[in-house]
Amino acid sequence: MDRLEFQAEFCKCLSDQTRIRMFELLLKNKRMQVSAFQEELQIPQSKTSRHLIYMKNIRVMKAEQDGNAVFYFLNPEYLQLAKDIFRAFKKFEQKQLAK
Repeated sequence: MDRLEFQAEFCKCLSDQTRIRMFELLLKNKRMQVSAFQEELQIPQSKTSRHLIYMKNIRVMKAEQDGNAVFYFLNPEYLQLAKDIFRAFKKFEQKQLAK
């Protein structure tokens, strides 16, 4: 995937409210299981899995097996990018609320 293709896919990834919430959860919790996403987001397993697969396919998320459990986490290669974007979102929101 070249630079522009990745940027477009990353922006598409952030165009969905559920995936934004998943990013926020992973930035806070570092790694999570599907069941934890389901519980936090109150969405069915099928929808949770669909979003996780999308994020894995564009390589912003990875998964690791720990016994019977599978844990999802943000790809360390893109972790700083995600932190910077969400920090910018928060700063923008604060400026909007101050108006």
